Amino acid sequence: MKAVTVKAEKRVELGKGAVNRLRRRGFVPGVIYGEDVNLPVAIPEGELRRIPLGTSRVIKLAVAGEKEHSVLVRELQKDPVSRKITHLDFLAVSMTEVITATVVIKITGEAKGVREGGLLQYGVPEVEIECLPADIPEAITVDVTDLEIGDQLKVEDLTAPAGVTILTDPDKLVVSAVAPQTEAIPEAGEEGEQEPEAVPSEHGDQEQ
Repeated sequence: MKAVTVKAEKRVELGKGAVNRLRRRGFVPGVIYGEDVNLPVAIPEGELRRIPLGTSRVIKLAVAGEKEHSVLVRELQKDPVSRKITHLDFLAVSMTEVITATVVIKITGEAKGVREGGLLQYGVPEVEIECLPADIPEAITVDVTDLEIGDQLKVEDLTAPAGVTILTDPDKLVVSAVAPQTEAIPEAGEEGEQEPEAVPSEHGDQEQ
């Protein structure tokens, strides 16, 4: 999959004051780090929509005046109120070296067990993989169409794309089809239908 190219600038001024001025100008601060790089950068807010957040896709970060860096988004911070991105951490990677990454599991199809009235129960939402950066998939897809009530799929049942090795424990549950749970109606005399308890009169049992 072709990497997305995102434009950025090198940050010269550092510190809280410089970061606030940067944000007022419509930039988001970030940093590229790795074995041979530690570079503070600023990304125009308009470029953020080009960054495939929530996935482990390789990005080409074109920093003005610097060489282009192949990176992965490793961490992002958001404002707790506005939910706007306030900082980005990028990990520099070599396109010729195997790396580890996390990718989501995409469930497709309607399970036979669901058509029969059952429910899907989900396990791990993502798996850790190992591959070259260019081979990182957007997701690992699993089709649950043939899943009947009582059936389950584990990590070992996933099919990884060519060149990708799944590192997550193969016994981890991905999805299962279960029978719907019905709440039993208590019979008379059971909890919830107890006989009312007599409350003695404050004058005892004497007749008036």
